[in-house]
Amino acid sequence: MANSIYDLDYYNDTDNKSWSVIGEALYNKKFGDHELTTGFRFYNKELTQTYNETSRSDILQQVYYVYAGLSGGLSKLNYSIELGAENSHNKLTGNEHVKTSFTSFNPSLSLSYRLSKSSSLKFINRAYGSIPEVSMLTSNPVYLNYNYLSVGNPYLKPYYIFQGELKYQLNTSAFLLNTGLNYNYSFKPFVPSFEEVNDKIFKTWTYKDHRSYVGYSLSMRWMPWEWVALQTFYTLGYTEIENKEGYRIEDLTNLASFSLSFMYKKFKLINQMQTVFSNLYGDYLEKTGAAFTSELTYTNQSLSVGIQYINNPNPMKLISKSEVMKLKEETVWGDYRNLIMLKFVYRFSLGKKNTIRVDQRITNTDDDSGLREDAKAK
Repeated sequence: MANSIYDLDYYNDTDNKSWSVIGEALYNKKFGDHELTTGFRFYNKELTQTYNETSRSDILQQVYYVYAGLSGGLSKLNYSIELGAENSHNKLTGNEHVKTSFTSFNPSLSLSYRLSKSSSLKFINRAYGSIPEVSMLTSNPVYLNYNYLSVGNPYLKPYYIFQGELKYQLNTSAFLLNTGLNYNYSFKPFVPSFEEVNDKIFKTWTYKDHRSYVGYSLSMRWMPWEWVALQTFYTLGYTEIENKEGYRIEDLTNLASFSLSFMYKKFKLINQMQTVFSNLYGDYLEKTGAAFTSELTYTNQSLSVGIQYINNPNPMKLISKSEVMKLKEETVWGDYRNLIMLKFVYRFSLGKKNTIRVDQRITNTDDDSGLREDAKAK
């Protein structure tokens, strides 16, 4: 990549090789209206990264999680209690040699009380450790400009997140309403930051004292006839990130979406539109543009085919909120303006059907390539 103003060249060539192993063992035992669950999960990922064909680093990440829970019902009250312990290890060798280890205890409590035949009140409270992705730990730089570069932080450790949610639900044959308040508090989280060192600006991850979020959400679904459905969703949220040194960034955002669906025999037509919304990640704010989609699908047992229309011409804006660097980046995908997509899906399953609850099923996919977003081709 060349900079014509200063007549400088900078070269980024990152080669990644990675593999991962994910496994889980689970045991369930029912006692009348109650169920005991115990389990163990294991995640192992290894990454070898070569930068500009000369600098090599190897990262090993291992995560062990053991848990036990009890769930059931008492009259109008349903409950679920779980306690887990998670141990994570990160090891980096190459230009730097770093070892980190962290153990977190992850309690969770869920209570649901039936108010009537069609309404209920639900309370959820839990705490858990947030583990850094392998791509965040890579220390090889990616030059975005002659004095502006992106680099990971191999010293990152997990941090605690505390979540609470209070939700009300009304469910009848033709109408569904969900509304509630939710709260999220992160203790000493690592967030994307801009740092100035020796006349260079580094985009990396650093620790802040806390990050908090409080939000309200409302969703409704109405089916006046069996062949048509109207659905709306609205959320309002406030985010704050703060440090003792006087660092404080905040954002107030809202999102509204509306969808209209038609069903006729094996055909389904879904039209959906959403407004602009934002997410505050750290030193920058990410804004997602308004979008409209329409999809027509034909389904016959395990086979479905469809055609989809997407109009999302301004999908992403990144706006710096830091005093270190004023920045505004905009992603413009011309292909997402009046895009037509064809879909073909065939679903099948092998083996015996299990009875694991959806919230207990492991996510047995690894989507972390080891490349930070700034290192990916655009």
